[in-house]
Amino acid sequence: MAWRLMSEEQFQCSICLDVFVNPVTISCGHTFCQTCVTQYWDSTAVCHCPLCKRTFIRRPQVNINTTMRDLVNEFKSMRGPNSGVALPGEVTCDMCSGDGQGRLRALKTCLDCGTSLCSVHLELHQRVPRLQRHTLTEPLENPEERMCQRHQRPLKLFCRDDHVCVCEFCTEGEHKSHNMVPLEEEGNDRKNQMGESRVELQQMMKERQGKITEIQRNMEITKTSKKEELAHFGELFSSLEAILERSRCDLQGALETEQRTMETQAEKLIRQLQQQIDTLQSRDTQLEELIHTHDHFHLVQADLSLCQTPNITTTDVRVKDIPLNTDPYLHELEQSIKTEIIKYTWNKLWWMQCFAVDVTLDPDTAHPLLRLSEDQKQVRCGDHLQNVPDLPVRFDESKCVLGKQGFLDRFYFQVKVAEKSSWSIGVTSESVSRKGRVKAGPTTGYWTIVLRAGNQYLAGTSPPRPLFVENKPQMLGVFVDYDMGLVSFYDVEMESHLFSFTEQMFSGKLFPVLSPGVNEAGTNLKPIIISPLSQQAHMLAFLQGLGAAARC
Repeated sequence: MAWRLMSEEQFQCSICLDVFVNPVTISCGHTFCQTCVTQYWDSTAVCHCPLCKRTFIRRPQVNINTTMRDLVNEFKSMRGPNSGVALPGEVTCDMCSGDGQGRLRALKTCLDCGTSLCSVHLELHQRVPRLQRHTLTEPLENPEERMCQRHQRPLKLFCRDDHVCVCEFCTEGEHKSHNMVPLEEEGNDRKNQMGESRVELQQMMKERQGKITEIQRNMEITKTSKKEELAHFGELFSSLEAILERSRCDLQGALETEQRTMETQAEKLIRQLQQQIDTLQSRDTQLEELIHTHDHFHLVQADLSLCQTPNITTTDVRVKDIPLNTDPYLHELEQSIKTEIIKYTWNKLWWMQCFAVDVTLDPDTAHPLLRLSEDQKQVRCGDHLQNVPDLPVRFDESKCVLGKQGFLDRFYFQVKVAEKSSWSIGVTSESVSRKGRVKAGPTTGYWTIVLRAGNQYLAGTSPPRPLFVENKPQMLGVFVDYDMGLVSFYDVEMESHLFSFTEQMFSGKLFPVLSPGVNEAGTNLKPIIISPLSQQAHMLAFLQGLGAAARC
């Protein structure tokens, strides 16, 4: 019969190493159990084929391969319990007569006897007390490999000193006083080590996939920013005549070149991270195969280096965005249109400054180490705790202070941070807890950016996100649009955007929150200063806003 030419391996799932159950075939052509491939994708950071590693952007939709299922069912019925004849590739009973064609399929191998036994000849080992003490394993093709060549006894123990499998008589000879454990115990320990290593591998893959996602997200943000910048300059140049048209085209070309350069950098980083993921995935596949094996002898012979975390250097995900120098493009413009250029350069910041508010700090909320100025516009960190009332609204561990005024609409304020090596500035919800250590983030009601160690700028996301800041800000601008769910931070002097929290859900009033950081052995003594807009600057912003509204 044609079925006799087929082996169980042709109907085995490469994940569970058993005959298919509800087989599904994915788009690359490989077939797996439906449950196996679903659980595999749930446990991996990247959706790909477990065999050929082909990566899918989206998880494929799988359906039962009915043809394969029928073939598997027919194969199972042919080799079922009523037909014990061994098929090609299966271990045969050593006690059955014949040349192998009519022998029954072995159910167990006796290591003490060195023979494989079918259900009929196994009965004696199950009935006779002396034979019941023999060691039975899954059917083995070459059981002599599991025998001690010196004592002709089963290899039941593992010597942890010499890293070899031994029999019980070896413990009385050259392995005497060595650290011996049952082979099964050593195998289980190896499985546990491999399981832990696999968890680390999967975490490393997840981290690298997260970095790829971060790069792609940053590139999308950059693309949007560049499009907005291009449209912004397009609006500027379209208001001018032929002399501006040439400058607009040149600027557009430069922005596109810059964008292509950053995309090339991003693609290179993604390729590097993908190569690391492929390497880690290969190691993960090897571990998975070993973890699913029931053959402890084979397991302990595996390379111990598989249990060690590979030394792969983490790739930096930062794609440097070098601001375009627009001076060469603006230099040719006539003196008569310089005012127009300045207006378009400042339009975002001066519009936000139209919503400037006068912030004063609330001493009832200040941590006991903090010192406020008499006008409550400055805050610094002192050297010892003050004797102040322990009010419910006061911070008792995090060195923070809130503004007195809360807001439910748009507002803007400026903070001078010059000569500081650490600080934290932003806004917070009225309902946040002031007691204990504050873990800042949108989920806890804090929207901040942070300076650490003099040059490490972080956005207070979860986890914190490093910010690329080319010039150290001297004056920080904070703008909030409550209805839009927006909190934005700007370097006022450089007129540059630092970071924005978008699509946030606010509840209750929002209050400015400031932390001057600790003194750091005298290197961070300067205060943070609330810096209101001058009356002239505020009026100029207001008039410019009116002019823009009138033109719209």
